[in-house]
Amino acid sequence: MDNNQPSVSVIIPVYNTAKWLPECLESILNQTKKDIEVICVDDCSTDPACRELILDYQRRDSRIVPLFLDKNGKQGIARNRGMEIAKGKYVYFLDSDDYVLPETLETAYAAAEENTLDVLFFNYDNIFDESLQNQKVWHGRPADGTEFSGTVMTGEKLLEEFYDHNAWICYVQRQFWRTEYLRKNEIRFLYCEHEDEFFSLTGIILAGRAMYIPDRMFIRRFRADSVMTRQVGPTNVHGYLVNVMHLVRFGRERGIESGIYRKAVGNLARLFVTRYNVLEDKTLLNGWFRDPDERDFFEFALLIWNVEETRMCVSCRKFRKSLTPVLKLRNRIFDPLRRLRFSVLRKRKPT
Repeated sequence: MDNNQPSVSVIIPVYNTAKWLPECLESILNQTKKDIEVICVDDCSTDPACRELILDYQRRDSRIVPLFLDKNGKQGIARNRGMEIAKGKYVYFLDSDDYVLPETLETAYAAAEENTLDVLFFNYDNIFDESLQNQKVWHGRPADGTEFSGTVMTGEKLLEEFYDHNAWICYVQRQFWRTEYLRKNEIRFLYCEHEDEFFSLTGIILAGRAMYIPDRMFIRRFRADSVMTRQVGPTNVHGYLVNVMHLVRFGRERGIESGIYRKAVGNLARLFVTRYNVLEDKTLLNGWFRDPDERDFFEFALLIWNVEETRMCVSCRKFRKSLTPVLKLRNRIFDPLRRLRFSVLRKRKPT
């Protein structure tokens, strides 16, 4: 490695998070591993305090690399822009309202180097702002000490282990990536909400060497009016759909035929379905399905329509009523899909 090359590029998208940004930056700049760069991508914050904080920290520490975007594009664009200029051998993504423990990067770097990893996954803890103390918020944490921790395996196998132990969560803050691997395989973020779903699944499924360790090394903050805590709305739901459609296309274009990949995409599709069913405006579906490639749309519909996987899923049966009119507008899709469904039903009839 070039002596001038940082070991790790930490990419932090920033958008109106001045209240938490100092704690985030202090946790990174005070890491026991010092040869790092910290790319702060301000996603056109409306709060000028964010820009002032980034520039102030740059004056105090030359490892800060500021990048100010002219237009707000959400975290996906900010992270992709950060990756484009990253110089580190490894890349780590951290949100500006979260923070890491002092030895996070040193521990992750040592594990990745010792085992020649494409990606390392680790554990984390949650904290909740006072405004959420009495509010029920979904959160998850992988189990410690799982039998597959500390073992190098393919990304596909690691994904299987995560699912087998009910431990798959796509937070990119618990992932440590080899930069060359991400660039060679063109793994990038989508420009929508829940952009880490696509990035994490496409990244792990292609990895030749992956590993999980149970160390809790980053702190995930749950706060009011964030993507994780705000009420379900059209933008939130559409983000899941965009992820599913792109995952369907990615799998076809890369020739990915593994069952665990299809299971992961199917689970995400059903998550979209449950969110869509609570929306009041059911006409949104017509607009959302106006543009997708016909093959993408067919494979998405097949995920929802598959009798074997969804016959017990009330949400999917309910969603089919919304999907059927859209399918009928595309007879070339609806007819073969219906024939396939009936053929499966015939096979399932008792003799």
